[in-house]
Amino acid sequence: MYTVHPIESVRTRDVTIGATELRFLALWARVLVLLRRRLRPAQLDESCEGTEHPERVGVVLKNIAIGSALIHERSVVNDYDLAQIGHIALSSGAPGCGKVLRVVLDNGGTATTPDVERLTGMSPPTAHTYMEQLHALGLAGFRKGAPATVRLSKDFKALLGAPNLKPKGVGEREAA
Repeated sequence: MYTVHPIESVRTRDVTIGATELRFLALWARVLVLLRRRLRPAQLDESCEGTEHPERVGVVLKNIAIGSALIHERSVVNDYDLAQIGHIALSSGAPGCGKVLRVVLDNGGTATTPDVERLTGMSPPTAHTYMEQLHALGLAGFRKGAPATVRLSKDFKALLGAPNLKPKGVGEREAA
């Protein structure tokens, strides 16, 4: 990469990022900050404050997207670059919450405990715990019941249209 683009030879403004792509970057930054919050069991019913700021995380994610575009010899951030950003965001927080959120996104914004169990390999209590944590973080609503259901928060519904990379085995349905 540095042969093609020597250090300090490219300004970030030389790489185009469209308005839609910027919106996805901002949403993924918010998701990443939320997923990195640490919750104790007593906090499941309380809001909690994180120490990171989405703006700072957004700059890092934007630079990664720009780097991806440059590595692929492009001057425009595209869906592949954004899919990487989504993967990074979902993989950089509490691992179980990221997996459950991926299931919710892959299922059109809603997932039940059996969905989460089947698509992540989690046990019922573990799936239930992570579903409650997504609710406590503000990423999703949670409804107790048999089965329990988690629904993507309206603030993050736009991510249903975001490009994504799926880690092997996550979000894949079993053959019927």
